[in-house]
Formats: sequence, structure tokens, C-alpha cells
Amino acid sequence: MNKSQSSEQIIREKLAQSILSPFVHLFNIDESTKCLFNSLTLKKVYLTNKKYEKVLANLSRGESSKDIKELMKLNFLVPQGFDEEKVLEAVAASLLRKSPQTNLAYILVTDFCNFRCGYCFIENSLKAPNTVMSKDLADKVINVLVNEAKQVPEYRVTFYGGEPFSNSEIVFYIVEKLEAASKGKFLFSCVTNGSLITEDIALKLKQHNVTVGLSLDGWANIDKNRVFTDGKETFYSALKGLALLKEAGVNTGISCTITKQNYEHAEEIIEFIQKLGIRTIGFNLLTRLKEPSEFEVPDPKQLAHHLFAAYLKAKELHMFEDRIDNRRANYFFKEIFHIYDCPAFGQLLFFSPTGTVGPCHAFYPSGKYQIPIKDDLKVQEEPLFYKWLEMGTLKNKECMRCAAIGICGGGCAYDIYVKTGQLGIKEDYFCTFQNEILKLLISYNFLMETQKTKTAKTKS
Repeated sequence: MNKSQSSEQIIREKLAQSILSPFVHLFNIDESTKCLFNSLTLKKVYLTNKKYEKVLANLSRGESSKDIKELMKLNFLVPQGFDEEKVLEAVAASLLRKSPQTNLAYILVTDFCNFRCGYCFIENSLKAPNTVMSKDLADKVINVLVNEAKQVPEYRVTFYGGEPFSNSEIVFYIVEKLEAASKGKFLFSCVTNGSLITEDIALKLKQHNVTVGLSLDGWANIDKNRVFTDGKETFYSALKGLALLKEAGVNTGISCTITKQNYEHAEEIIEFIQKLGIRTIGFNLLTRLKEPSEFEVPDPKQLAHHLFAAYLKAKELHMFEDRIDNRRANYFFKEIFHIYDCPAFGQLLFFSPTGTVGPCHAFYPSGKYQIPIKDDLKVQEEPLFYKWLEMGTLKNKECMRCAAIGICGGGCAYDIYVKTGQLGIKEDYFCTFQNEILKLLISYNFLMETQKTKTAKTKS
């Protein structure tokens, strides 16, 4: 046997002992095409049904081919006895944060709100009287942030509520103090219902370069979940606030909560927002209430299809959309593993108006996962923040065989807790939503690749 024959024999034996990696998942694109998708590397290989059957036949016989060589190169083929748990542990060790390192703060300057949105997880969960943040407490928050910011190039600070502009004095007090402490280090934003925006507030926001996320769930007929405390509609008060922000030149985006009342209109909402002169929108998946109500979430598969249509519409209109584009498609197309879907897993500090600090603002009303604010707080020395690093898909063996593990990021810890009473576990609703989004991305990618091939052939 010569060298060439010996080498060929080795390849045949190697192929005969190879199998598709357990991280490779099969998707039917149409009647004649399949996609092999690696959930860890996010690589995609499209094959006709005929080619796929040939690959399987060649593998069983230990015969090589162009397609098999490509699959081997991409690590889609692995030896029999491949230890998937060991591989996942190695990926987790290389990607997961070893210690918390915050670069984002949510400051609840008050838990009071002049709205009573039916689905609100803050206002509807509070049992004690409303609280506003004092200057003394704000000074403690400022001290912590100045120390935390020393460790990172920039630090984002978001004012939240309640309605933060019901305590606008403290908002601007904190902004001015942080600017004085470290000019250019801090980036500011605010989530507001817009009803308390005045010309003076809008001008101050522009002066301090504060980005605003204005809450709006669509046009008047579908924005009915958001009412004032007396039950009156809020839509036109939000539009008035938006007009003042635009007039002052404030960088403004829309924060839209998706419910059963508006999810079927997601694509139209994109067009509506664009007509308002806004180019940025973030869709918030409804944080579910424990008991079924009129604000219960839509069917996850239907929701995925409507939000995907909205994502495509936003692309067409050259708008920035956060939920599908930034958090899913961005990772899918760049083939980057999406480790954490929420900054609460090691990057976020939330400060409450009652003097507590924690990794997640949604837990504020319950008092869970919070500790008292202290001037010398060091996040890296607090066990609470390490606990939140233990969550996510790479720490959960139940997620190991899921095709969507690479675009998921683990979902919303609070949402999962509300439904299950536990943190960091697999939860069916979010899993179904993520897997449906993955299918849509894979099909969309195939269409784009096919279109590129046709265009290239036409040019040649």
C-alpha cells in the first residue's frame, strides 16, 4: 500500500466513525432544501435533500465528498462518543463572566407614577406608599457609581420609575454631579411616559445629552392599556411630550410593550413610529402576571412571526429595532454566541428610592435580591451579584440540546421567576418564542443567500 492509499484509508476509517455533532440541528427550508445549523458556532450549511441523503450515505461508507469536507472543516462532523457536556463546559468557561463588572445603572428616582398601565410590574406590585429618592440617598448612589465607573471606559445611567420626571429635580441633580465627577465617562438615558415633559425639562435633557425612551404602545386605538390614575387616556399627553422632545432636539426612541392588544399590529407600529419622525424602537415582551388576565401574553409562535415582520419592516425603513434585530439577528448573522440577553447577569446595578441596590429592578416591589446601598459598595465583593452570574443557557444542561441556545441569552430572570418561582431555569414560553425566531432567521438567511447568488449570476 502506497502513501496515498494509506492516507485515503485513514480518512475512510475516520469518516466511518464520524457523526453529525449533537449541536447540529436540521431544519427544512422548503420541500427540496435543508439547513444544518450549529447551535454553538451559529454556522449554517444549506443542502438540497438529495445532497443531504448523499452525505449520510457517504458517511456510512466512509467516503469523502466536497460537502463532507466542508462539514468537517466547520466541525459539523465529530467522532462517535463525542462528549457534548465537556464541550459545553469548555464553551461556558471561555465565554461566561468570571466576576460581575457593571457598566450600566438603573436608578429608580421614584416609584410613583401618574399612569396606571394595567400590565406594569412596578406600580401594580407595590404595597407600601410611594417613595421618592432624597438627595442624601442620591449622594450615596453617586458615590457608588463614580467608584464603579473607574473600572470601565464608559458607564451608562438610565433613570427609571415610576415616572422619573415626577422627581425631575433628583434626575438632574444626579446627572450634574456625575458629569462634574467624570466628564464624558457617563452616558445618560431616561425611560418616561412623556406626560410630565415640559419645555424646560426638554431643554435640560438636550443640554446634558440625555437620550429618552418614550413609552408608547401604538396609536390611540391600541394604546388603551396605558391610562392616568383617574382612568383617562394618555395617548395625546405622550404625543405632546414627544413633540417637546423633538423640538428641543433630544435623541428620542420609543419603548413599546407588546401585549395581546397590539402584537398583531407590530409591523404597522413600526410604520407609525417612523411617521412620527422616530427611528429607534424597542419592543418589550410583556412581563407576565402570575394569574391569567387580559394582559396575558400572546401565543409565542404567533408573537415571533409578528415581531419578525416588524424587524423586516424596520430594516426596510432603515430604523433601529432592538428585540429581534439587535438581540437576535445581530448575533445570528455575525455568528457570535449570545451569552446574556439581559445586563442583570453581571453588568447592571439598580438603585431603588428606598435605599436598596440589586441586579434587577423588576424585583424591587418584592424586596428580593436587594441589599442596602452603602458608600463603599464593591460589587465584586457581594455574593448577590455572583449568584446572578450562575444563570443563563450555558449554565443549564437542559438547554444543551436546544437549537436556539446560541441566540437566546437566557431570557428574563424575573419573568421566569414569576411563572416558576425559580431563577435561571428553562421556561417553555420563552424557549418556544426563541426557537420560532431561529427558524425565521434561518429561512430569511437562505432567501438572502439565494438572492445574492442570482444577482451574481446575472452580473456575470
